[in-house]
Amino acid sequence: MTHDAFERSGAARLIASAFSNLADLLQKEIRLARAEISDKIMNLARAAALIAVAAFLGLVALLLAIEGFVFVLAALGLAMYWSCFIVAAVIAIIAAGLFFWARSKSRDLFPDRTVGQVREDVRTVKEQMR
Repeated sequence: MTHDAFERSGAARLIASAFSNLADLLQKEIRLARAEISDKIMNLARAAALIAVAAFLGLVALLLAIEGFVFVLAALGLAMYWSCFIVAAVIAIIAAGLFFWARSKSRDLFPDRTVGQVREDVRTVKEQMR
């Protein structure tokens, strides 16, 4: 076997090894992306549950506010419309706070870490190919 043929076969083995490592790396990156996306979906499910709780609490608040208005009106002698506005405002503020907090938890679904890692891998492979 001549020296040139040996170098070519070594280079071929090196290229084959690089592609094999690249395929393994891509499989690992896909597993990482799946894990990250499933984590983000779990966060979305939690946020959806909180939104459902906020909606339920809003409904309960409406029913309790109506009942509470009657008691406040009877106990304090306030006009019916003022007692309704005060109790409804407090409960609406609580429901809105829960809603906006849950919505803020459900915004980010893009797998940022995986994309960054893939970019780093591509850069590393490009450097090794030089």
